[in-house]
Amino acid sequence: MSSTARRNTPSRPSSRRPGHTVRLTSLACVAAMLLASCADRGSSGGGQEGGSIRVSIGARVLSMIPALAPAEQGGFSDGMKVEVFDSGGGAAALQALISGDVLLAGSGGPEAVNAAVKSKQTKVVATLAVNIGTEIVVSKKLAQGGLTRDLPLAQRVQGMKGLKIGITSSGSTTDQLVRALMTDQGLNPDTDASIVALGGADEIVGALRGGSVDVVALSPPTGQIVEKEGIGEVLVSPPRGDVESINGMIYITFSARTTDLENDETRAKIVTFVEGVAAFLRLVKSDPDKAKEQGRKTFPKLAPEVFDAAWDVVSPGFPADPTPTEESIRIALDFQEKYSKTGPVDWTFDGVADASIAKDAITALDAKG
Repeated sequence: MSSTARRNTPSRPSSRRPGHTVRLTSLACVAAMLLASCADRGSSGGGQEGGSIRVSIGARVLSMIPALAPAEQGGFSDGMKVEVFDSGGGAAALQALISGDVLLAGSGGPEAVNAAVKSKQTKVVATLAVNIGTEIVVSKKLAQGGLTRDLPLAQRVQGMKGLKIGITSSGSTTDQLVRALMTDQGLNPDTDASIVALGGADEIVGALRGGSVDVVALSPPTGQIVEKEGIGEVLVSPPRGDVESINGMIYITFSARTTDLENDETRAKIVTFVEGVAAFLRLVKSDPDKAKEQGRKTFPKLAPEVFDAAWDVVSPGFPADPTPTEESIRIALDFQEKYSKTGPVDWTFDGVADASIAKDAITALDAKG
């Protein structure tokens, strides 16, 4: 089975007390997402037919390997083929989902939960990684000037004042992390730095290499690539425990439209997709060396030492199975409540996630031995 990657193509109550609300970070593209959803596209999930589906991802990063490996190495049952599109940001991936261009969208967990609450048209169906994997990376010039990971976190973040910071897209997890770190240290991210949306990993690395930005935010292997090239160094690494307050947060997810979850045919394809993810996550725990080698095949151009370093950062965040949990979503919502500027919104776990998909996928996987 083959997969191709393209760019820009197409209830149970929460654990909060009754009446508790959360504030959600606004996504610049929410209005566009809602407008796009008005088109009459049916529930076929972007026109998938037979044994193939299309999915979008926010960025081709190592935390996406539990989906990329089965997609590119024939890891889905019944020979289902998966075509993967890199949308250049989680918000764009979710927009493609709501527009009906794809059956599933892979994005940052906070973005996915935000979209589910705002649009009421999507739900999180699988968790690929927990704990924010996004790292803050500074230019070599700044690192040589003393802005390094050896400093206390407060000094590292204060050192970002006045700098130009590259993220994937407005409202993305990369954007939210930068804003959260700066806000916690008494900085105003809107006035004390220049935050620039750059798109995917290639654009972000290129901007740092070319000197058009001083700092970038993205998941591994970005930091490991720039360190290998000698153009920058990792400054803040949440997956390595630098930011304890967000440990356990839902980080990388896949979402589906509620209409597709209610349709027997498309729901079956979603379950099959999540079954492939579950199989890879199970392999990470039972045979980590084999899982690592499968993951390496999804990034064939990475130098072995770069992949190894990045894998060591992200693999501890792979859960035992892809079932979304209320606790990991609650941490994400607490994070957004603290740093958002929009009005309060009520939420329930069943309103933002459909855990039955992963449960059915695991049942199917167990039945196959």
